[in-house]
Amino acid sequence: MAAASASSASRSLRAAPGSSALTFEFSGNFTRDMTYSIAWALFGLVLLVFGIAKKVPAVRYASLALIGVTLLKLFLHDLGQLGQLQRIGAFVGVYVAKYVINFVTKPMLKALVDAHLDPKLVYTHPAGGFNLIITLGIYIGVVLASPVVLYQIWLFVAPALYKHERSAITGFLFSTVFLFLAGIAFGYFVTLPYVLKFLVTFQVVSLPGVVPMITITEYFDLTLMILLGLGLVFELPVLVFFLSIFGIVTPQFLWKNIRYAILVIAIVAAIITPTPDAMTMLIFMAPMVALYFVGIGVSALAVRKRARSLAAETAEAR
Repeated sequence: MAAASASSASRSLRAAPGSSALTFEFSGNFTRDMTYSIAWALFGLVLLVFGIAKKVPAVRYASLALIGVTLLKLFLHDLGQLGQLQRIGAFVGVYVAKYVINFVTKPMLKALVDAHLDPKLVYTHPAGGFNLIITLGIYIGVVLASPVVLYQIWLFVAPALYKHERSAITGFLFSTVFLFLAGIAFGYFVTLPYVLKFLVTFQVVSLPGVVPMITITEYFDLTLMILLGLGLVFELPVLVFFLSIFGIVTPQFLWKNIRYAILVIAIVAAIITPTPDAMTMLIFMAPMVALYFVGIGVSALAVRKRARSLAAETAEAR
């Protein structure tokens, strides 16, 4: 019987009866396929960063398509439901994109008005406006579809977890999403207006008589870089939590090396800051330093919880 099980070509994993989760079919080559999918997704992320940095729309669109296809293949096997979900998300995303564009462009238009300039953004390619709406629609579609996808994955995974494991994963997902959204909000309401004000004012003062002609696609790329960058930076406490759970770092270690941490934070802030002034760099540094101190507290809680678990296991073993 064991030999027959070992030689089985494929196996099927399904959710608990009565659950609405999608069915996952794992073949015998699932590990290899998953490795390839993750590699392709990482390659797609590299292409996306390259496309944004070098301002090559074709590379950006191709990387988004590659990431989407590989992640969908990795997590969901039911292509019928998946295709329907993606079509709905893309349709809604493209429809609301024109309204989201007005919200995204408000900081730029306000900076132009404050500098006594014509508050207009332009595009220099015949398909520039269309490409922007499609790109933004894809991002919005992914955001709209992600709760459903995560919910389906949760319905599939939850029956195999213990109660405390479900609570831990729920807390992890909530904190991750909350911190990412907090980083985006900080970037939009605090960092982005100051960066735009500095850039516009500096160029007006330094180059009198030269009128800026800012394209909507370049502004969108700058906004995306700032918001996503701060969203990822705000995940620092989550990273510290996992490092503490595995015993890689301790609160004592983090506090002892705080000087080196601030130095590293300053270097990172100098790299990701889109302007050369020190004030903008300090605006990027301030939340990173604050999150580092939050990470020390999170690490203390994680280490304490880990010590209690080890003590309980030791007592049970005796």
